[in-house]
Amino acid sequence: MGASSDLVGEKWVTFFISFLYAMSDKYHQSLTGFRDGRWSDVVIYSIGMIIALITYSLVPIRYREKATKGVG
Repeated sequence: MGASSDLVGEKWVTFFISFLYAMSDKYHQSLTGFRDGRWSDVVIYSIGMIIALITYSLVPIRYREKATKGVG
């Protein structure tokens, strides 16, 4: 598989880990007396994660490579 398919796989892993973290955070909040865990918050976090991944995808790979090398 090519580099673009690797990048797609990395995005799914990133989303999955972020989603699990959001769920665990909301579960933890449901155990405290002062806060509550709502599924709507997890959905909102997921939408934010998707927007962040799309935004990251729109930045040209060449620009990211130059930025990491310190050239440009």
